Parts: sequence; C-alpha cells; structure tokens
Amino acid sequence: MTDAAPSFEESLTRLEKIVERLQSEDVPLEQAMALFKEGTELTKRCDELLSGAELRIQELTLAVQERFVQYDPQGGDEQETEDLPAAPEPGC
Repeated sequence: MTDAAPSFEESLTRLEKIVERLQSEDVPLEQAMALFKEGTELTKRCDELLSGAELRIQELTLAVQERFVQYDPQGGDEQETEDLPAAPEPGC
C-alpha cells in the first residue's frame, strides 16, 4: 500500500471535519491539540497545492499570450495598435 500525499480535495475535506470536531464542546484537550496540529499540516498542504496550481496557471497564460502575439493571420509584420492609423471621426 502506498502512502501517497492526499489530494487538495481530500485535504480540504479532512480539514473541514477537523474544524467541525474542534467546534464541538466535548473534545478532550489532548485530542484537540492533536487535531489542531493535523489541521495546521493540512492547511500548509492545501496552501502548497494552491500555490503550485496558481504558478501553473500563470505559466499556461503566459504561453498562450506569447503564441497570440506571434500569431499573424495576415502573414505580414506584427503591428502594435499605436502604429495603426487613427480611425476617421464620424461626419468628416
């Protein structure tokens, strides 16, 4: 049996159960401290997973933006919008 790290969803579900248990009035101190420790570890795990996902999204977004800038449907040179001639004003 492998001890694979829990997924984000598994960690979050367990963390929610810990919070519910800690909010009850009948938790012995030693158990509350153990649950709190587990909860802080799960919080750290969730934070790491979210940070990794955020970084991956930023990388993917940058890759898409770079491809979009390189794409030229006309086959000509790239032009920035400030290089384009201004549109004529209406009624002129």
